[in-house]
Amino acid sequence: MIEATVTGNVGRPPELKTTRSGKTMANFSVASTFKNGDKEITTWIDVVCFDEQADVVAETLSKGDRVIVTGRLDLEQYQKKDGTPGSSLRMMASDVGQSLRWHKRDGSGPRVSREEAQAEPEFAVGEIPF
Repeated sequence: MIEATVTGNVGRPPELKTTRSGKTMANFSVASTFKNGDKEITTWIDVVCFDEQADVVAETLSKGDRVIVTGRLDLEQYQKKDGTPGSSLRMMASDVGQSLRWHKRDGSGPRVSREEAQAEPEFAVGEIPF
């Protein structure tokens, strides 16, 4: 097992379930993309969390939200329906939070693009921005 932190976007909204033993569990996926030369490579990670954290995750996260997830990362290997080998990354989350990297600074309105978030703010001459 590897302890890791992943930053990415929620690809599949959290699905809340109850285990046979009565524990609450939430499953969702996170897509983490990086550039390698001219190519963009996206890695999908299935995330699982339990108990109160699962309830909060299910109530607050939506598809497309930017998140930071920390937990134990496992590589699961399996056989696909066509008989070929497959693998998936699964993270047992110890901590899940929303990333504020590209949100509007005042917290209002929809998420903004990376270009909008990095643009210099415009102020009137003589206006103090704080």
